[in-house]
This record gives sequence, C-alpha cells and structure tokens, in this order.
Amino acid sequence: MQVAYLNPAAKGLFGYSTAEAASQTLDFFLHATSLGFYQVHIAGLAQKEPGTSFPRMENRLIFGKHRDGHIIPLDMSLTRREWRGQPFLVCIPRDISNQIAYQQALRENELQFRAVFMEHSTVMLLVEPQSGQIIEANSAERQAHTIKGASSQSRIVSRLQLPPRVK
Repeated sequence: MQVAYLNPAAKGLFGYSTAEAASQTLDFFLHATSLGFYQVHIAGLAQKEPGTSFPRMENRLIFGKHRDGHIIPLDMSLTRREWRGQPFLVCIPRDISNQIAYQQALRENELQFRAVFMEHSTVMLLVEPQSGQIIEANSAERQAHTIKGASSQSRIVSRLQLPPRVK
C-alpha cells in the first residue's frame, strides 16, 4: 500500500513533504532491520476486516529512517481502514528516542546507587514503608549482623520514625 497522506508530525519525524512521500510504501520509511518484520504483518493486516489493528510491540524495537539518514527508534501502531470502498492502513509512528535515553539513564543511575548502597561502610537498609519489612541491607549491615548472628532480611524495622505520608 502506498502513502496517501503524511501529517505535519510525520513530516517532521521523517523529514519528507507529502509530495515526496506520496506513492511511497511504508518500507520507504523503515530501516532495513525492521523491513521483514513489518512486511509480514502489513500483508496480513491488509487482508483483515476494516478496524483491525496490529497490536503495538512492547518489546520489539522498530527503526525508521529520516531523510538525512539517521535512524529513529519508533513505537508504531497500524490499523486497517476502508475509505470509499478502498482499503488503507493508518500508521501512527512515535519517536521513542527520548524514552530510550531516559530508560538508559535510569539503569545507569540505579547501578550507581546500588554500588554506593552495597559498598558503603555505613549500615544502610531499604525498608518497605508500610510494614517496616527490610527489603535489602548493604554489606556493612550484613557484616554487623553476621557477627551478632541475626538475619536482616527476616527482621522488621519498628523503632524508626518514618515521615508522614504525603497526600
């Protein structure tokens, strides 16, 4: 199926005008690593009833390509529609570059926190605020309780004054 319309957001995402995109297929906008996967699903979806959607692929990265050649990680939904008796697909691509960058930064931040938490010489605990159950203890706490013979994982923190919950 060929592109019939490119909205302003898609023009900005891919860098093409409607005139340049007209008569192109979706393959034109996809990076080679995503072509085979989407070709199979587009062909199958084209045979379905109007209103049928191709589910978003939560764990599958789809890559598009911008006019200048840079690769764009996408979240994309496809729905088969019919207009004036002719089938067409509505494709809604969304650039998830920022989301991927935020997730990577979060993973790096967590690794840094874990390294500081686990190796710090001061006893540190991660505590479930409602129950007081110790979720995790750092190595200094484990060392201190190995000497005393108590397991931190089975204890409950009850004497700590926890701040009131913010509503």
